Amino acid sequence: MKIRRAVADDWEDLSEAIGIYAEEQTGKFGVGNTADILRAILVQNLGHVWIMRDPADDFCGFCAWIPVMDAKTLVGAGTWVSPDLRKFGHSEEMRDAARAYWKGLGFEKVRGTCAKGNEAGMRSILAMGFETVGFEVELSL
Repeated sequence: MKIRRAVADDWEDLSEAIGIYAEEQTGKFGVGNTADILRAILVQNLGHVWIMRDPADDFCGFCAWIPVMDAKTLVGAGTWVSPDLRKFGHSEEMRDAARAYWKGLGFEKVRGTCAKGNEAGMRSILAMGFETVGFEVELSL
């Protein structure tokens, strides 16, 4: 697998993967569909998205960490791996690439959320050293 930062030529594949990711989050975990807003954010931040392609150059996954909080903190905007390639450590490989890149630029941490019920995702991020630092709350209006 090849892991690298996204470029403009990756946008069509990335946009399609964002749609699949958002549908999975909605269907499995009841999260509102965030595809449109995630596309709007990531199209402006392509260089902050790490992608994975297989040896045939097929798109297999993405990891997006965006510098929006402060000068030293990133926000995790999502990590997705093609269903047939899950459980092989590829999300961790993309996060490792992102981590090394951002650490080299002086960033100190990444914050993000994991949908309630996403046990595999939670296991993956905790195994990488992420820590639970609070709780996300929601109020229906």
